[in-house]
Amino acid sequence: MRDYIDFLYEHMRKEEMAVFPLAREALTEADWKAVDAQVARGEDPFLSEEGSARYREILRRIVYLSEAEREADRP
Repeated sequence: MRDYIDFLYEHMRKEEMAVFPLAREALTEADWKAVDAQVARGEDPFLSEEGSARYREILRRIVYLSEAEREADRP
């Protein structure tokens, strides 16, 4: 789990340090309007029915693996 969290933080750091600055340079005003329109729709893939089911399954797997790891650590 710690490795996954570290991976996510590193991913976000790369976005902040490399991807977003490049986007600011490369995207046009029309591109940003399209991004704003998409964001304004308020659709979150985590909250959609399909996304929610997918992420519930991922959570179920994480919990299962965490429990299995704890069991393996017991004497």
